Amino acid sequence: MENELPKLMSLSEYSRHRNVHRSHISRLASSGVLVLHRTARGKRLVDVARSDAILNDVPAVDEQPTHPAAAGQPARPSYAEARTIFMIYSAKLRRMEFEAASAKMLEREPVVRRIAEHLDACREGFAAMVDRVTPAVTAEKDVRKVRLLLREAIVAELHRLADLLGGRATASAPPEAK
Repeated sequence: MENELPKLMSLSEYSRHRNVHRSHISRLASSGVLVLHRTARGKRLVDVARSDAILNDVPAVDEQPTHPAAAGQPARPSYAEARTIFMIYSAKLRRMEFEAASAKMLEREPVVRRIAEHLDACREGFAAMVDRVTPAVTAEKDVRKVRLLLREAIVAELHRLADLLGGRATASAPPEAK
């Protein structure tokens, strides 16, 4: 009986016993990890042996090790076992969600082919734009008008390409350079 721990302690005494900050013990108590008893005045007292057993993941001293099936009760996992079970369940759930989401991903080859088609359309469109604009630009002597003609042609080609790609860009045109 020497150096025997008291059966019940306050949260402060238990935090000193465990050599941790009182707020940590309060969080454990609030989350239901610690075995608590309430006094008639509502003060929470920690069952030292059982709470230590939970935190140390060893059977409590006063508990008799009996086989759960022999006692007619299902096995109750310790806190650490329950946490491990929860983490495994969460990991399996995340994996299933990932596999479901990855099934929605596109195959690479059709996407690459489609991008190549759009790039070809861009190249052909800008080459045709040069051919369309060249006569008007060469006839014009005013630099501002040449800039305006080129800008209008480029914006029109970009809008045509946006329509071709399925979504018209609504961004405003950059300010005209002087």
